[in-house]
Amino acid sequence: DDEHDVAALECFLRGRPNLTNLNVSGNALGKIAAIHLAGILEECNTLRSLNLSSNEIGDDGCLAIAFALARNTSLTHLSLAHNGIVKGIEGLGDALRWPTGWGEGSTALLADISSVEHTRPTDGLSLPAGYCTPCLSEQQTLYFNTSLTSLDISNNPLGRTGVETLTGCLQTNRSLTHLVVRYVGLPGNTQENIAAGKI
Repeated sequence: DDEHDVAALECFLRGRPNLTNLNVSGNALGKIAAIHLAGILEECNTLRSLNLSSNEIGDDGCLAIAFALARNTSLTHLSLAHNGIVKGIEGLGDALRWPTGWGEGSTALLADISSVEHTRPTDGLSLPAGYCTPCLSEQQTLYFNTSLTSLDISNNPLGRTGVETLTGCLQTNRSLTHLVVRYVGLPGNTQENIAAGKI
């Protein structure tokens, strides 16, 4: 079942501390698996590429990945395509925005999704610590990612607000050089409109 799949995946990954590329696309892992993966991503300093496309992680999973991404220093390629992400893009934008880091939008969203804690799987599995709390540490330290160079967020219903969130982070981010934002719920060619500065 899903809980055992999550446990098996977590065990597999924790047993490979030198893993550099992980492609788990198209497995319908869901948000709980994404939250567990986020815990590993936050600790891992060797992973360079993560493909989580088509896994139904939704906003909760995206926010957990974003929270971990803000603290990760090795990941250069990330695909979150086809995951039903809408509001979770706020947290991702904050993780990639230099140097302001996490803003009020993602902190409020974290509060909104704190119900994830109530959907913990049984059989001894638990969510990684900190994923239902605001992104500010006790010392009010703000984190942001400086290693990611490529992001694919295609086929998520971001709409104009979500795309503007991403383009806003591009104004300060100096590491991201490749952004794929096709089929995100906007008319016309979103990729070309961003490049032309229309969004």
